[in-house]
Amino acid sequence: FEDLPIELVPMIFSEIDYPYILACRQLNHFFYELITGYPQVGLIGVDHKPIAKMKISICGINKCVDFEKLSCTPETIPSFPFYYLMREVKNLLPSLWSYIPSTQIHTLDLEDNQIGDSGIQELAKVLSDTQIYTLNLEGNQIGDTGVQELAKVLPNTQVHTLKLGDNDLGDIGMQELAKVLSSTQVHTLNLNGNQIDSSGVQALAKVLPNTQVHTLNLWGNQIGNEIQRLLKEQHPNITFSF
Repeated sequence: FEDLPIELVPMIFSEIDYPYILACRQLNHFFYELITGYPQVGLIGVDHKPIAKMKISICGINKCVDFEKLSCTPETIPSFPFYYLMREVKNLLPSLWSYIPSTQIHTLDLEDNQIGDSGIQELAKVLSDTQIYTLNLEGNQIGDTGVQELAKVLPNTQVHTLKLGDNDLGDIGMQELAKVLSSTQVHTLNLNGNQIDSSGVQALAKVLPNTQVHTLNLWGNQIGNEIQRLLKEQHPNITFSF
């Protein structure tokens, strides 16, 4: 195997079932490094990023990893699971956010982490370079300033499910989000429990026909019955919650 051109190895592995690929990984250091991108077993810390020699699809952990239940720090987190195996994570430490672009994480749940506007600004710096498509930011004391920062990068992300419920989003933030919504991949948008009233909803309603949104939660905002009726009437293909 070591004498084969490296570009032929992925073709060979593509004909092998995943359990056998794992078995190959255990044979020797050559296979381990080839498959994982690591020169040795058991490395820890975010500084140990994989250097992949070939692209092999690796199955991830099939459950959400809750960092609130772990004692990991950037220095002690197991490198291979963090960069290769984690897909859904909850309560991810802010000190690990900047490393998300090098991971396979696609679902980030930060509900009730009290990150505020300053936290959103930090997350926004890396979000466009990640694979995240489900982003839960509910219950984080995020106001218009934070949503404005998020709106700046949202069109350059893969996010299709965005949860902003139970925050401090008002009309200004809603208007900024509405401006970019048609340029995003967002199809499910939770805005429940905020401070959006008629002017914010009007800005949103104008752009909805040009977006991918099919599910919109506006429950718990300052939206009257007449506006609710008009939204349902004018956008019959969208599932609303009021």
